[in-house]
Amino acid sequence: MTRYRYQGLAPNGNVISGSLEARDTELARLSIEAKHLIPIEIAVDPELSPADGSSSSRLLRQIRGLFGKPSEQDIHSFIQNLGIMLEASVRLDQALALLESPEMSGSLSGYIQKIRTHVMAGEPLSVALSQAPELFPKSMLALISLAEQSGLLPRVLIAIAKERAKALKLKQKAWDGLQYPAMLLVAACGVLVFFISFVLPQFAPVLIDMGAKADPTLLGLLKFSLSLNAHRAAALAGITAAVVLLALIVRNKERRARWFGRITRLPGARSLDRDYRTAIFCRNFNHLIDNGVSVADAIYLVGQSVARPESFAAWTKARDDVRHGERAFEALARIGDLSPTALRMLRIGEEMGQMPALAERAANLFEERFERRLEKLIGIVGPVAIIVVSLVIGGLIISVMSALMSINDLAQ
Repeated sequence: MTRYRYQGLAPNGNVISGSLEARDTELARLSIEAKHLIPIEIAVDPELSPADGSSSSRLLRQIRGLFGKPSEQDIHSFIQNLGIMLEASVRLDQALALLESPEMSGSLSGYIQKIRTHVMAGEPLSVALSQAPELFPKSMLALISLAEQSGLLPRVLIAIAKERAKALKLKQKAWDGLQYPAMLLVAACGVLVFFISFVLPQFAPVLIDMGAKADPTLLGLLKFSLSLNAHRAAALAGITAAVVLLALIVRNKERRARWFGRITRLPGARSLDRDYRTAIFCRNFNHLIDNGVSVADAIYLVGQSVARPESFAAWTKARDDVRHGERAFEALARIGDLSPTALRMLRIGEEMGQMPALAERAANLFEERFERRLEKLIGIVGPVAIIVVSLVIGGLIISVMSALMSINDLAQ
């Protein structure tokens, strides 16, 4: 059992505070409603919780807080299920109460509790969702706000879920495709590190002490491997620091975007990244303007999710230029983040008054193009990584054997 603190709204309008014990948040909510109160806030009381909250449990909760960020799939399921419930005439607060259980929303449960608290306080759903900007992008919040004003919230939520499903499918394909070459590179680097750390030191006494004729590169690697073995604690500390730094880079959105931007400057990666950004832009741009968002606002809102760090200002300027009467095609062309082919399709759609339809066709085209290019890249990166590491290790083996043969020549 866990001790919860709560605030509830009484029938006379007073806010009642108290605490109670319950197995989980859902049972705590039912207990509060049994007191003829409308739950406003329910939170675990760390001071009054029973002794089963040991130090190990607290450590586990801290670890979960560090790595337990809700997944894209959890967010997608929440939006979809909320739309389905509202379409079935379930009240918003009741739908959120059902979805806040961990069984329904997984790692998103805590966020939904906070969202429900804001909704119970009288705030619109779009405002409540805006309290977690890292989970719900501005483009989604703009659509939900329009849907609340027009009374079409259930339909729009289901439409958002469908569009997110397409974007998640494309992102998952990119992730699945990059996993294979990444694993090959890690394995190849691991073999190289093993060779330098454990194999080369076995030959060091013979090659160095007996004056073998080894090339400077081999001698340098031998000395490096001996130093590495002599200072294993420092080496492990350095590796640990590198892993922690990599984790911080991956978890921080801005750092991740900067590093990813550097990677996309590599040969072949630039065009692949542009196709991906173009597909995402066209898909979301079509969805926004098809649901009543102005072209200028749609450019800005979608730009928040596809812009490279150095081009955020350009996307804002494009929105302002369109608001002042410039054509969307011309404003987007100056940014440089999107494919010229997609921009020409958008120009045709703008001239014909069929921009949503042309944007959807461009999204389909560039999604297929991205998948084809990704498959080609995967087919090249894997074998190249194996060949490069094989040449390096093979070259080291040849150098070692040549040095050993030189010792034999000296002995003769």
